[in-house]
Amino acid sequence: MSITTAVHLNFRDNARPALEFYQSVFGGHLVAFTNADARQVRHPADADRIS
Repeated sequence: MSITTAVHLNFRDNARPALEFYQSVFGGHLVAFTNADARQVRHPADADRIS
């Protein structure tokens, strides 16, 4: 039997460095969407933040 897991973590203001750290520890492929990717930009300064 094969088990697939999906982890959903929430970080405030430091998501990108935290996710990159976890990737360096556990390996794997990191997939992250910015607010711009999700079309949820309320303020231009937030466009590059992880959604």
